[in-house]
Amino acid sequence: MSALLLGIESSCDETSLAVVNSRYEVVWHETSSQTDLHAEYGGVVPELASRRHITELFRLLKRLKEKQGHLYKGIDAVAVTVQPGLIGSLLVGVEAAKSLALSHNISLIPVHHLKAHLFAASLEQKLSFPFLGVIVSGGHTLICLVHSYDDFSVIAQSRDDAVGEAYDKVARVLEYGYPGGPVIDRIHQQYSGNYIPFPQPMKKKLDFSLSGLKTAVVRYVLSSNTLGEDEKKRVAASFQETVLNMMLEKVQLAIRKYPVESVAVVGGVSANRGLRRKMQQLSVPVVFPSFEYCTDNAAMVAGLGTWYFLHGLKIMKPGSAGFLKLNASPSPEF
Repeated sequence: MSALLLGIESSCDETSLAVVNSRYEVVWHETSSQTDLHAEYGGVVPELASRRHITELFRLLKRLKEKQGHLYKGIDAVAVTVQPGLIGSLLVGVEAAKSLALSHNISLIPVHHLKAHLFAASLEQKLSFPFLGVIVSGGHTLICLVHSYDDFSVIAQSRDDAVGEAYDKVARVLEYGYPGGPVIDRIHQQYSGNYIPFPQPMKKKLDFSLSGLKTAVVRYVLSSNTLGEDEKKRVAASFQETVLNMMLEKVQLAIRKYPVESVAVVGGVSANRGLRRKMQQLSVPVVFPSFEYCTDNAAMVAGLGTWYFLHGLKIMKPGSAGFLKLNASPSPEF
């Protein structure tokens, strides 16, 4: 069965469109980032994000239609992120997808954002079930036992901050700007000194906790009247080293408790080069998406939508009861 699916992703601050075929090949993909828009605020401003999605979504759709008209005309269904995320941002994508499906009389497929992230690891390589899925991003930190692309068991999650959120907060107190992950990762790669022994919460448990570590870093910084650039780099590198050790130990514990043959690490923080190196110490093969598929992107949405389409799942026809009732939801529940 051949098919072309359009994916729409607008759950937070990236506006993204992609077209994926029935062989799960990404034949067109473009993402518009809002990082510059939100940098001066030190984080994403929901109202600004949703407004920017409106203009960028129309621009990308126009670009697809003008530059790739044959793809645009051949689309069989639209897959769109419906949860979780910022409600205003999600609504822009969902309403655009419903409008496209209605106007072109094609199917609509709702996609869960976290499930799409887990599928991102399969865009370029095949994974055997079950595998452990580790989702690390600005809004989520959890470990799943993945039985299929629509059947997950959450076995661990953060009790408070997400990993990416903690990076941004530490970067803010160190005056490194937003987003914090890339700059802290770069400092960690270049650092060669000794590390500050920051606490690693919940060492013997699967669940994560980042708030205590974050608070320890903030207190360390505030306890110094003046913090020179070398010491700031030591703090940043020590923070990342603590996070990486925590991630490795949690995943190792999960593997011992739930034997699997592979681990997929996905989400925005999976682009962290230090994390990629650290996870190579695992006893089973570890898979990461390409960098362009780590952060929020429509390729993973279209890819999972294609899997649903080919398996006859979650397909909504224009005018059906499910189609008319479909709405966006901020809930992270699977």
